[in-house]
Amino acid sequence: MKGIDSGVTTSFLLDRYKAERGMSCDGIEEKARKRLVDGYEESTIGKTCHLIGTSKVEAIPVGGCQGLRVMLRARDSAGKETDGLVYAVSDGKVMYDFFLRNQKEFFEKNLPVFEKSMATLRIAAGR
Repeated sequence: MKGIDSGVTTSFLLDRYKAERGMSCDGIEEKARKRLVDGYEESTIGKTCHLIGTSKVEAIPVGGCQGLRVMLRARDSAGKETDGLVYAVSDGKVMYDFFLRNQKEFFEKNLPVFEKSMATLRIAAGR
């Protein structure tokens, strides 16, 4: 698990949950976007980290629907940096968050594999 958590072992996470108001295949509305980004930031920093800069959020196509690409950076109290990338998309019923979160030194190595896998994603509502 230590290898997966750090990024030594390439791995991605998927979180699925009920889509809320403002989350559909057509896009994620501003209020919903803010709630999502706040949640991603909170999960990235945990109890011992703080964000570095501002999270970069852009609307992009994800799996045939309009989703989000959210880039986050955090530093813990020991100075270790973690980079995170979330692709978020909804089919109107379910919200899908695909995460790549690694220590900085492994993030760039794992990023191309993650982005290639995201390019193959298809959401049923987007067909």
